[in-house]
Amino acid sequence: MCAKSVAIIGGGPSGIAAAKALSEENAFDRIVIFEQQEQLGGVWNHSSKKPGAAFVPSDSPARTREWNRNQSTYFSAMYEKLETNIVKDLMPYNNYPFPEVSDTLPPRQDVLEYLLNYAKGLNPSVIVRLNTVVTHLEKVGTQWRISYRQSSQAEREDTYQYIVIASGHYNFPYIPTVPGLEEWVKVDADSISHSMYYINNEKFRGKKVLVIGNAISGVDISLQLTEVTWPVYRSKRHEPLLKPVEIEDIIEVSEIAKYDVSTRSATTIDGKIIDGIDHILFCTGYLYDFPFLKTYMSGEDAIITDGRITRRLYRQIFYIPDPTLSFSGVVKNVVPFPLAESQAAVIARVFSGRLSLPNEAEMRESEIADVKARGSEYKFHVYEAPADVEYINTLQQWVNQAEPTELGFKAEVWTEEKKQRRVDCINVKNAHHLKYYAHIKKLRDETRKD
Repeated sequence: MCAKSVAIIGGGPSGIAAAKALSEENAFDRIVIFEQQEQLGGVWNHSSKKPGAAFVPSDSPARTREWNRNQSTYFSAMYEKLETNIVKDLMPYNNYPFPEVSDTLPPRQDVLEYLLNYAKGLNPSVIVRLNTVVTHLEKVGTQWRISYRQSSQAEREDTYQYIVIASGHYNFPYIPTVPGLEEWVKVDADSISHSMYYINNEKFRGKKVLVIGNAISGVDISLQLTEVTWPVYRSKRHEPLLKPVEIEDIIEVSEIAKYDVSTRSATTIDGKIIDGIDHILFCTGYLYDFPFLKTYMSGEDAIITDGRITRRLYRQIFYIPDPTLSFSGVVKNVVPFPLAESQAAVIARVFSGRLSLPNEAEMRESEIADVKARGSEYKFHVYEAPADVEYINTLQQWVNQAEPTELGFKAEVWTEEKKQRRVDCINVKNAHHLKYYAHIKKLRDETRKD
């Protein structure tokens, strides 16, 4: 039997799950995790220092790559007071619960500690290369050639039979092009930022802030800002699928049509003018990009084009032209750790040969059908509850086809009761936000009395 080797790019939740599932197949001679930070945990590692100004606009992979080249060191999108959007008993890996002492919606510190403790249980044969940046990945013959640089050492190369890309999708901030924005940057770049740069609310104290975006980060950060300034303006393009609670100190406005730095104002598409703006904070999400896949960014089978999706994937995992390249964790708005495990269980069985894939034509037809089912190409990776749970169980049905069934890593099968509790997580989060806001108002009232 020929030796089988797997490289996992990224040591966050998806990469850790992939390493565990692959090692439990007992089919691979070499499993290596490449992680650019000093420890595992991925985006759950918190960066206490971040750049002061955003790179504007940042609306295409070409722009994000230019931004990436200008960053001297990696920094995480995690901010100080981030808490999960999923309740703790739905969040964990299979048979590895969160500690009882953790909150219902665990803070980032608890999640990172949980991940690091879970990773201690990885098979000792799994090699972990920390402080290691993958600079290039390309198929040469039957092997994938990886170029990487560890710390300040010279660039090195290695080859692998299989690849799992688990580098996440919170690395390249998206800031749209809007009339007047580039002129604003030229005059006052420090007054524009993205949620990726957000650490805490202190720098916004007493300032008039316009938050762009009303998805999860926009809702969460705008609420945090009411601790130090009010009202906070929050712009939305459309109603979110998961509607946030109404907060009296947060004024919602429609999409911004133009900016004017001379008056420090923003005009909405329905004509409302917000003037005297001190800071614009974009909570507009991220673009997909994998800078190390330079030779896979053009042509009909380009993996990345405009950065809105990762293309040519079968069931959100396998690169259709060459399924020895896989992706884990590109789906969004999901219950992350259980989904990562389910994808890992599939990847491990396919790479070991215990599960087979359809032919290329069938996989291409499946991708087209998936896009149609999601409603549009740009929603290809969006699996709002309960779609994430349904996807997990579909993957498990696929896993069950592998023989012998008792062999290998097992992800959890979700019951209807757990599925409904997953749907109800938004209500738990909204109730938490209301309680947090009541606490903020109480503190402000006490401060006024003093």
